[in-house]
Amino acid sequence: MPQCMIDVAPQAVEWLWASRIPLGSMTLLQGYPGCGKSSLTIDLAARVSQGRAMPVDTRPGSGVGRPVLFVAPEDAAESVLRGRLESADADLSNVFFLTSEEVDQLRADPRLLSHLILEYKPTLVVVDPITDIIGAGSERQVRKACNEWGVAAQQCRTAIVLVRHFQKELRGHLSTHGLGSIGLSAMARSILSIETICERGREAIVSVTKNNYGLAGAHLRFRLGETIEWIGSSPVGVGDLLGNSSRPRVEAAKDTLLLLLGEGPVRVKDLKKACQAHGDSWASVRRAKVELGVVIIRQGFGKGSYSTWALPETQEIRERVEEMRSRQMDQLMENLRSTPAQPPRSRRHRART
Repeated sequence: MPQCMIDVAPQAVEWLWASRIPLGSMTLLQGYPGCGKSSLTIDLAARVSQGRAMPVDTRPGSGVGRPVLFVAPEDAAESVLRGRLESADADLSNVFFLTSEEVDQLRADPRLLSHLILEYKPTLVVVDPITDIIGAGSERQVRKACNEWGVAAQQCRTAIVLVRHFQKELRGHLSTHGLGSIGLSAMARSILSIETICERGREAIVSVTKNNYGLAGAHLRFRLGETIEWIGSSPVGVGDLLGNSSRPRVEAAKDTLLLLLGEGPVRVKDLKKACQAHGDSWASVRRAKVELGVVIIRQGFGKGSYSTWALPETQEIRERVEEMRSRQMDQLMENLRSTPAQPPRSRRHRART
């Protein structure tokens, strides 16, 4: 029989990180490779393990360290995780991880994570990347696994952070840009997106792309190094960087690649120099490469071998190359027409010279 809403006791949302990562729910953390996703999870894990306050959070930390569980099949605990956690001043006695054998078991049966949450009651669980665990599953399998994890997280007041990469080509809303099943975006109660600020090197921005529990937190800027250095709020977010601000740079980089690769394959080393001289950032060139479908060709074997980039042999690309050449010729003629003609020198002047 349906229950009357008036009989439901209200319950306030609890946050691990106010307006960004809720307790008892799943949060997606997404971005391009190298933008700082793993560094952010290390920073958060260190704070939880020590009971310290979250970044730029006005609330003080509890001072009581809580357990953290890492599922990170791509990062070895001995050579990667431990060193990064120590640099972030984590309490290693509160940080746990799954061995490679246990990760294989989790891939075979995602319910194992629910059992671990119910048994050990960690405050934070990091799965990095989520596509390595359930990314290849069907939509139904992904939703079933996420639902079971969500039930366990709600019961134990655990925050689950699932890390994933952006897709190669960005379309639609940011919440759907990550790799893997669309069910991940649907089941997550919060989604955080990260993007680097190319002009400022190792600085990046984290934005709340989705928040089912209220207002999204402000865009935050941080500096990437051995550990994360939080700078403060940012007037622009990831959507601005990927949508408005970065789009012209990527389109300009496309034109550069069409021009440079129009005659045939070019060595990557030479291409980098040419793009730099042309004023294109390598980050924009890499995105343009993906959107154009540029092919990587390995020349030779062993020592002395090198890679080249080549345009795909399609009618669309051939037409775009011809269009680029036509635009260049039009620009050249326009420049010639706008340049004032020099008056001819007199015969006497020519004779003296």
